[in-house]
Amino acid sequence: MSRRSVPEPADGKLLTVAELAAWFDVTEQTIRAWTKDEAMALPHGRFGRHIRFDREEVQEWVDARWTH
Repeated sequence: MSRRSVPEPADGKLLTVAELAAWFDVTEQTIRAWTKDEAMALPHGRFGRHIRFDREEVQEWVDARWTH
């Protein structure tokens, strides 16, 4: 299986819920649900009401789930 790469964030730092949802081709609501689902364990950080994702951590998460 080929490696699926997480896109570069627009600001070069952290991915937004919208950016990650677009890449996974799911709704923003799904991404938010994955952040709350212990079984999914999608790595994220909360800054007030905002959820952000470190590109490298998400890439490791993707690699652990879909490249084996």
